[in-house]
Amino acid sequence: MSKNLLDCYGFCGIMNAAVRQHGSAAKLARALGVDEQALRDTRSLKSLDDAVVKALGFMRVLRYPSLTDAKTIASKKQIQEKLTNFVRECGSQRAAAARMGIDEKLLSKIQNADRGFGAVLSFLGYGKPLNYFYPLARNENHG
Repeated sequence: MSKNLLDCYGFCGIMNAAVRQHGSAAKLARALGVDEQALRDTRSLKSLDDAVVKALGFMRVLRYPSLTDAKTIASKKQIQEKLTNFVRECGSQRAAAARMGIDEKLLSKIQNADRGFGAVLSFLGYGKPLNYFYPLARNENHG
């Protein structure tokens, strides 16, 4: 899957080409059946509207960049697996939380997907999540 991922620059390139092809952002928004302002905000990366992203044939996914290798990005599943393995190596959630310097309850919520990874990302060697775009199969979008 990661070979097919586009970063924000690649996605914007595709979006800008679609705008040029249609003649304007307003015409593209009408052609896709999406809100014009949402399309403009997505195009400028002010905010990413998932309906616009999907109408262009993509799905937005988060990936976590490695702090030690700029070319390596991890999925949510990979972060979860690394966290689970760390807890297992420590012998308990309590011991793992103490080594990370966070509250045991917080670690429990992170492991149960009730909280995001923010508190443990740097400890696990990853940075804040970045947006990437995965192309959908033709029957999964409007195009």
